[in-house]
This record gives sequence, structure tokens and C-alpha cells, in this order.
Amino acid sequence: MDQSKCPVSNLPVSNPLYFAGRQPGTNFSMALATLGDRIILIKTIGYMRSEDEDEFLACVDAYQKTYLPEKTDLIVIEDFADIQGADAEARKKYVDYFKNSPFLLGGIIYHLSPLFRISFNLARRFQIYKKEIYAENTYTDAIFRALTIFDQSGVAHGVPADRPPFSQPPLKSALSELKTRLYRFQSKLGKWQLAVLFFLNRSFARRYSEALLKYIAAIDWDTHGDYPEIPKPYDEPQIRQVFDAIGFVKSEVDRLIQERLQAEQELKESEARYRQLVEHAQAGIFEFDFATRRIISLNEALLQITEYSRDEMLAMNPLDLMTEDSREVYEKRFQTLAAGGTLNSDMVYQMMAKSGEYKWVMLNTKITFNDRQPEKASVVLSDITEMKRIEAKLLEYQAKLKGLSIQLSKTQETERRKLASQLHDNVSQELFVAQLQLNALARNETDEDQKRGLNQIRDQIQKIIKDTKTLTFDLSPPILYDYGLKEAIEALAQSMENNHGISVHTRFSEDVDRLDTDRNIILYRCISELFNNTLKHARADTIFISMDHHDGLLQVDFRDNGVGFEKNHIEIPAHGGNGFGLFDIREKLQHLGGMLEIETAPGDGTRILMKLPLPAYPAEKARSTF
Repeated sequence: MDQSKCPVSNLPVSNPLYFAGRQPGTNFSMALATLGDRIILIKTIGYMRSEDEDEFLACVDAYQKTYLPEKTDLIVIEDFADIQGADAEARKKYVDYFKNSPFLLGGIIYHLSPLFRISFNLARRFQIYKKEIYAENTYTDAIFRALTIFDQSGVAHGVPADRPPFSQPPLKSALSELKTRLYRFQSKLGKWQLAVLFFLNRSFARRYSEALLKYIAAIDWDTHGDYPEIPKPYDEPQIRQVFDAIGFVKSEVDRLIQERLQAEQELKESEARYRQLVEHAQAGIFEFDFATRRIISLNEALLQITEYSRDEMLAMNPLDLMTEDSREVYEKRFQTLAAGGTLNSDMVYQMMAKSGEYKWVMLNTKITFNDRQPEKASVVLSDITEMKRIEAKLLEYQAKLKGLSIQLSKTQETERRKLASQLHDNVSQELFVAQLQLNALARNETDEDQKRGLNQIRDQIQKIIKDTKTLTFDLSPPILYDYGLKEAIEALAQSMENNHGISVHTRFSEDVDRLDTDRNIILYRCISELFNNTLKHARADTIFISMDHHDGLLQVDFRDNGVGFEKNHIEIPAHGGNGFGLFDIREKLQHLGGMLEIETAPGDGTRILMKLPLPAYPAEKARSTF
């Protein structure tokens, strides 16, 4: 307090503060100072009661906020040389402060009396401290410990890292020399002197031992916070420390017992809730031991699902419940686990109940390992038989709907062809005849006004004939039936260029027309839908189409240089359109054993791949090449 620098660390000393207790009858006081910029030095004097402890801790907090307001990772070094003792409640507050202080990295106390060291060791043994707390012998040891903590924690403290080793006083050798001299002095005393000393020591020991035993015997260890009064003859500062130490032990035992009782109560309540949850769960729950391959615990729901009794299940390997196929799957997965691999937590198996009924179950498994080998598993078994039945029904309905969709497409195409034939054979022919008659009338008409009117009607009929031809081609292009898919797509591309100004480039490998008529029609309609999508939504000026076959597959590659779209919109109508779009195309291709792939992103155009198995090529084999 009186020096500008620490003689050990050479760190500056600043902000000295003296404080005296304000409580009536107290003899407590303290002094504080700052060492460097991260160490608070404290010296406490006198006997500390609970009220004094409140003032002491409030003073430390105020000191930190005043002189080190923005500092964290501080260390407190406290000198205990002049402390006469402290009651149990004061010690508890002191310990709690160190446990919960937000700005302390650790604490160091030194010059402890033997009784205070007992208290400190008990606190460390009971794991009361959650921060780095140390007890040292001297100020030099305390400073050395503080700087070591800073170094190990990587906290800057102002002392150069290459500082020379501290020159500690030869305290140990001095103590050893003192003990040697005392021993020699005692050995020179006469036997009568030793006898007198021995008698006095034994008398004092008996007196204090009896008082301590009575005090300890008077403690009610079953009652929280019950401390007997210290006998009057022993209410001296030095002797009072012994009783205070016993009181501290009692208070910490009370704390531990209270925390243990609270933890036990919470554990019982948690176990009761867990037991109730397990017993009343809809799903079967059991624990499986990998070493014995036996169930070691289970709930009632598992018995209801399997239809076995509890004793039967505990004596059974769960594999005995599985069908042969599911058992093989399980064994493969078990080997994967044994080899150190990982699996999904949800597994689906088929089992047979005691009644012979087949059931589908889902196992959600949490596995514990020992030396990287599976040891035990906590399993939740859910009966999904009804879900599987509904799923199978839905798949059946889906397949039927896809078949109906294809059949509807075929029917539509038949009706389109009939309507196109009627337009071509009847309407177009009648219009052509009407055109010829108007031509004859116009040639024989002498009135120029009448002739001009007839020519206008003739031109209108010619336009109607042209539109009818276009409509006939759109409904059912004759070129598709007469010349094949390749010629039909080229004609469609030419129409896009002539009518909409979009440049279309086509490339076909040799002999691409190897599909049957039905597949040709469906593929033509799919490509026509892609043309319409590009025209309506892509804002493209160029389209590339290529067709080739490889490994039994016919592949159509359709690309445009348009605006593209988000891939998560694929499952909705194409490019945000109002029709079935890409979803309808995908469903049709999948029904025929094919598939659809889409590559797109906003601003990057769109690429669509359509793949179909060629005739006489197994669909399953084709899928394996996708």
C-alpha cells in the first residue's frame, strides 16, 4: 500500500482504498489496491460476521466498477494474516461470490492459518469453487501464481514474457534450520522440563478436546442451520476459529445434503414422468443388449403389438420376430455398425406377430457404443402396418391414374385425328369448292364493284382454308403418321421460325424413329408442350433440339437461351403456367418407363432431358442406366 511498485513483479501499485466496518461491535476492516491492470490486492483484518461480509463484498464490487470498469479476467489476491475468523454464513457468502462473480478469472489467498487451510481444503474437496482458487504461503508465491494463471489463460498482464525468474526468499531452508535448532534446544532440556511441558500440554489438550467433543456432539446434523452456541470460556479469537471451522463444515454439509435431497427429488419425479410416458406410449419401447441379443426392458405397448407376453419377449431375440428378408437386412446393418459405420436412426422391417399376422414396423434407434462397438440400443417401435396398407393402395391408385392418363391421351389423340380428318375431308373440301365457284363468278362478272366484292370473299375463304390446314396440323399432324417423329419435329421447328421468329436448331442421329406410334405421339406432344412453354414464358430467341439413342434409350435434349426459372418450381405447372406443364410430361414419361431431368436457374436458360426405353428393351434395365 505504501509502495509505487510491487517488489516481486515490478507492476505499478495504484488506487489504494481503506475501509472500516460500520456494524456495531465490529472489529473488521480492509485495505484494497490495484496491481498492474488486472490484479486486485486485498488485506482483511479482524473477525468477519455475515453483516461484515455483505459490506466487504459490496466494497469489492464498487472498487471494481470504479477503477476497473471495463476489465474482465481479473484476479483477486487476499492476505489472511490478520483475519481472526468468520462465521459460517459469512464464509458461504464469500464462496458464493467467487463462484458467481462475472469479472473474476480466479482468486489467490495466502498467509492462511491451519484452520482456514482446513476450510479451504474442504471447499476444494466438495468442489464448491467453480473458478481457479489457490492457497499459497507468501505474497511472493501468490504473485507468481497469479502471473502463471494469466500466462496459461493467454491474458495480457503487463509483465514481459522473457522476465527473469522470481528471486524467492529461502523460506523453506530457513524453516528447516529453525526446526533443527529447536530440536537441539529441546534435546538439551532436562527430563523434568519435558515432563512438565508434557503434563501441561496434555491438560490443555484434554480441556479443549472435551469442549470440542461436547460442541460437536451438540450439533443436530439432521437440522439445517442448527449451530450450538460456543461455550463462554472458549469465546476467544484464537479458539473461536476452531469452532468457526466446525461450523463451516456443518454449513457445507447442510448445503450438500440439501442439494442432494433436491436432486434426488427431481430424479424421482423425472423417473416417474419417464415411467408414465413409457408405459402409456402408443409405440413399443424396449432396450436391447447387443452382447446377449436380448431385450432387457420393455413397455406394455410392445406386448400389444407383438402379442407376446412379457416373459416371452424377455427370453426372445428380436430377430425371431422378423421375416427372413427383414432379418437379412438387419444382419447387414448390424455388420455395418460392428465395422464402425453409421446408419439412419429410422429403419423399417416386416415382422410376424404371435398370431401369425404380418406387420410392418419402424424402429427408431439410439445406440450407445463401448470402444467403438455397439453396446446397447434404446428402440422405439411404431406399428406402421396400416400406413403401409394405405401407401400400397395409394401407389395402386397412382398407377391406375397414370394408366388412365395415358389412355386419355390416346383417346384424345384418336379424337383429334378424327376431327382433323373431318376438317380436311369435309370442311376444307367444301371451302375449296366454294373458292373455285367464286373464281368462276368473278371471271364472268362485268360489274367491277361486284367483282371486287367476290374477290374479297374469295380471299377470306383462302385465309379460312389456310387456318383450317394449320388447325388440322395442330390437331393431328399427318406428317407424324406418314413420315415419323423426326419429320414431325422438324416441321414443328419450321413453324416456330416462320410464325414466331424463334431460331430452332435440330440434330438427329441416324435411325431415331424406333418407337411405336403411341410413344411417338406422346413424345411429340411433350416436345410441342416445351415449345409452347418457351414461347409463353422463356423469352428466348434460340432453341436447340437433339435426339439420339444409347444403351436402349432414346434421349431428347431440349434447350433454350431464355430467362430460366427456380428449380423448386418444377413440381408446379411449367414456368408458372396454368397447365400441367413439366409435371404432366414427367408423369407420362415415368409411366412409359422413362424419366425427365431439368437443369435451369434464373437467367441461365433451361435444359430438359427426356429419356424413353426403345421397343423390346426392358424398362427395368433401362432405368438402371439412368
